[in-house]
Amino acid sequence: MAARIILIVLVALIALGGIGETYSNFSEHKDYIDTIVTLAIEDTSWLKASNKDDLYIYFGRMFNSELTEELVEETWPYFENPSDMYHNAIVEKTKTMVIGNSAYTIASIELYNTSFVEPILEATGTGVFRLTFNNNLWRIVSMDFTWNYLDNE
Repeated sequence: MAARIILIVLVALIALGGIGETYSNFSEHKDYIDTIVTLAIEDTSWLKASNKDDLYIYFGRMFNSELTEELVEETWPYFENPSDMYHNAIVEKTKTMVIGNSAYTIASIELYNTSFVEPILEATGTGVFRLTFNNNLWRIVSMDFTWNYLDNE
């Protein structure tokens, strides 16, 4: 639902001409934003963390402090009761728009089940990310996903 509201607002702003470049080199900012979003989806190096401090450092590279705290608390149980991770997500494409010191990125994502010899596409989805620019850094402050699971039988 939140993704639809953000999408409607973005479309309305584009139609009304309300989105303007507020940074001298927009393409550099866009590349950096897209890199952060892609890392947030694809990078699995957080699985190598040995303690909560490692997770804070890892997530703090991409997320604001509130979301970092939430992610550490949600992922730490994985380390307390380890299990195998059989999924890998890949970003197919992104679309980023900047409004003031906020950026909104919509990412097309594919989710693969990697428990088989050949990975199987299990779902396609959309991620909507909101980032803010503070202290010369872009950080993700919210994210929402919608998944369409495929019938692979």
